[in-house]
Amino acid sequence: MKKDIQFPKVEEVGVAIVPSVKEGTKFWQAHIINFGKEPISTVLISSKGFGTIDGREKETAVMRHMIDRLEGESSQSFEGLIEDLTALTNQFWVSYYKNNKLYDKKFVFVAESISDKNLMEIPILDSKGVLIQ
Repeated sequence: MKKDIQFPKVEEVGVAIVPSVKEGTKFWQAHIINFGKEPISTVLISSKGFGTIDGREKETAVMRHMIDRLEGESSQSFEGLIEDLTALTNQFWVSYYKNNKLYDKKFVFVAESISDKNLMEIPILDSKGVLIQ
């Protein structure tokens, strides 16, 4: 059972959402970042958006991603978000192994937090974005 598993505290991994433009259309690119020096492996990411837009409840489909290995002090993009989804709360549930231990954390970007006004410089990406660690 999950309650019986001891999960060490996640300290060196984060999720960043970075603005981008493709073919003249603005969107946001999600990245997982390993700030630590050691690699992480079997990275599983489950993402979904939920909340209210124009007074109507909305929920996105659940997306699942897997990254075999993410080297230390590196990042990997894994999902694009269209501009409309920034009005929702966006949740990324990340699980991975490091040194044969299982780590697990939910990264939650509350509604409207993915915006140009919240951009900050993100190390490793050498770009501005919204980061949760």
